[in-house]
Amino acid sequence: MITAEELLSYYGGERYNVEYKSAVNGVPRDFWETYSSFANTSGGHIILGVSENQVLGKLEVTGIESPDKDLKILWDTLNNPAKVNLNLLTHDDINVLEVDNKKVIVVHVPAADRRDKPIYLNGNMDSCTYKRNHEGDYKCRKDEIRSMLRDSFEESDNSPITEINGFDCFDMSSVKEYLQLLDSREHTNRWTGSNDEEVLSILGAISRSDEGIHPTKAGLLMFGKVSCILRVFPDFRLDYREKYSDNRWDYRLFSDDFTSNLNVFNFVTSVLERLRLKIGTPFKIDGFVRNSDSESIVAVREAVVNALAHADYLVSGGISVILTREGVTVTNPGGLRVPLEKAKLGGISDPRNHTLMRMLMGIGLVEQMGSGIYSLYKSFQDGSLMNLTITEDTDPLRVVTELSLLPSNNGMEEIEKIILRYISNHSSSTLSEIANYAGISTRTASKYLTKMVHNGLIVRTGNTRNTKWSRK
Repeated sequence: MITAEELLSYYGGERYNVEYKSAVNGVPRDFWETYSSFANTSGGHIILGVSENQVLGKLEVTGIESPDKDLKILWDTLNNPAKVNLNLLTHDDINVLEVDNKKVIVVHVPAADRRDKPIYLNGNMDSCTYKRNHEGDYKCRKDEIRSMLRDSFEESDNSPITEINGFDCFDMSSVKEYLQLLDSREHTNRWTGSNDEEVLSILGAISRSDEGIHPTKAGLLMFGKVSCILRVFPDFRLDYREKYSDNRWDYRLFSDDFTSNLNVFNFVTSVLERLRLKIGTPFKIDGFVRNSDSESIVAVREAVVNALAHADYLVSGGISVILTREGVTVTNPGGLRVPLEKAKLGGISDPRNHTLMRMLMGIGLVEQMGSGIYSLYKSFQDGSLMNLTITEDTDPLRVVTELSLLPSNNGMEEIEKIILRYISNHSSSTLSEIANYAGISTRTASKYLTKMVHNGLIVRTGNTRNTKWSRK
């Protein structure tokens, strides 16, 4: 048996992935809405037998009168396709706990695989599909359901667009520049010296059929003319802005300006070059990716490329990259295909636009499939970023990546980077712990810590004897 305090301490209060329900009169009807929402989002725990005391404004264990009866109802409903279209639970996911001599049921709902989504109720996908946001369960809009259905299919972005024939929709100057970058990386002229049709076929940019040659979805997005891209992807939009003042923007590059023909290739090369000028190292070496790139620009590049490769180009909103004095915000349409906590671990490659990602990998913008979000969090832990947040918004459906840049990253001493790396991986650190890790005296460590607090890199808490340092 455990105490109510231990239960609530372990699971915490209600939040994005924890929901408490009273269940005084049995399994509540809204249990199933939360089941659907957790399954369609990032998973979570539903605890039955805990309710909020409205007078005291806190959670309290009220218990369940007939846990065996409620368990039967849960399993019967889960295995009834007319009620729930798919049961995701095993017996290990439902547990009865004794809390202060009362029974509580804890249900773990795993995130559904994208191939199984959407999870819906009562045989009604359009009206009974739910997702989770910070305010609780909400009913999905039709565009969200369509996005989940698209992700559930294995249709590749190298499938042909049969309504377009030939090469007229390609911006051949984009193709030429891309091939030059390939040759530059390989120190050959193999690509620029080849036949256009042969090269585009190898890249997965075109597909042949009895009716002729057709661009693939990836080929059109990467190298197409914007006017043609909009015929297939009417919500296609790429937008880069710099904002340093009260103006709407101080510099802008966007695909609505047809004179620039801003397809994915032109966008990513132009934006990354611009970002290098602002926060990186602008001098050239062979190829597009520079060995001299700072740690900050590597992280920003990862965020931009990740957004382009994982975007759902049929969802409204478009891709935006906004640079301010504080950092960079990158937004892409579509939700996360892999739950964030799993993506942080790396090694799971499930890009929405696989062929497009391979094209970006060809010019050195992707180091390894499945490493995008993992690399971003590693950059934060290594002290290359001031802060990092990745969130999934619902209206419109999009992923927002915010990178707070170090105010003086290029001027940081190596010892400061070592100290920042240690503090980033520990919730709070003492002076002796930091000094031991950095291999310096406590007096020297204290000097650097004072400087880093002044520069806004870390914060100091506690009194003289119990002082600790942590990331902001």
